[in-house]
Formats: sequence, C-alpha cells, structure tokens
Amino acid sequence: YLLREETGTDEGKSISMSMVYVNSQPSIRTMAVLYQVVSTARGKKGGELLNALKNLMSLHYVGDAKGSEVMSFLLMECAAPYARMMQSWLQRGKIHDPYSEFMIEVTDKRFRESQVTFQQRMEWTDWCRVQEEHVLDSLYDANDEMSSTRNSMFGDESRATSNMSARDKAYTTGKYRRAIHFCN
Repeated sequence: YLLREETGTDEGKSISMSMVYVNSQPSIRTMAVLYQVVSTARGKKGGELLNALKNLMSLHYVGDAKGSEVMSFLLMECAAPYARMMQSWLQRGKIHDPYSEFMIEVTDKRFRESQVTFQQRMEWTDWCRVQEEHVLDSLYDANDEMSSTRNSMFGDESRATSNMSARDKAYTTGKYRRAIHFCN
C-alpha cells in the first residue's frame, strides 16, 4: 500500500519486483544501521552507550549519508538525558539518575535525599564517586601529556586545575557545588 502511494501507481496496475527493490532500499539501509546499533548497544547504558554509538558512527558511517543521519539522530536523542544530568551536576551539584547511567554516583542514600545532619556533613568527600564506565571519552583530555609539558615549561603549576582532565574538573565542580548546597 505505501509503495503504491509513494510511486503513484493506480490500484489496477501491478508493481514489479524491481520497483519494490528500488523503493525499499532506503528502508533496508536504515534497518541495517539499526541492526548494527542494537548489536553494539546491547547491555550498555549511559555514558558507555554514548561512547559505543560515537565509536560506531566514526568507524562505520563516515561518508555514509543515511548511516550518518540515523546515527546522528540516535546520538542526539540518547545524549539529551545525559546532558541534562551533566548540567544539573555542574550548576547545582545535584543528580537525578534513577537508572544509574550518569558518570557520577551518589554513594549514600542520605545525601541523595538531602536529609543530612551537621555531623554527617563532615563526610563530604565520600558523598559521591565517579563511575568510570559511564564517563564520556571526550571528557578525557587527549592533550594531557602536552598540558603537563607546557605547564612545566612555563611554570603554570600554581593553578590547581591546570593538570586536571575535563572529567576531574566536572567531578570536582559538582562535588563542591553539592557541599555548598548542604552548608546552606
């Protein structure tokens, strides 16, 4: 039915197999891409899934217009919740991660619910931890070696964050925002 609508053939005319083949190619290509995505994504979630999709796209779909289009759409949709969690973490030190998909995990239930007494506030360094499997590859600096060389050459070691990766900066920023939240 859809093929008849797309090609404009009347109900009385028959559709040849070659017409079916030609008109189904875009759908077949999309299904092949989705099959590979499902095979790659099986058992993964959060940052691990985003890393796998990004790697799949860069390894197999560069130069493939339909594959790149499907992969870009999937990456955008999958990255949206992660980006919202990252924004919340960096701005407020809070995480709403019901499926444990984000790179930061709140380790103690008391700190998730903001029901902390004064004595418990002193344990702020143990409030959360990094889940390495959910850290985006892009948060690891490719220039770590170059950065440390530049800092030693130009004496920029006085800055506390100059040798930190983006992963460490994100973790520390959210952790301090969380500590400030509990102090108020």
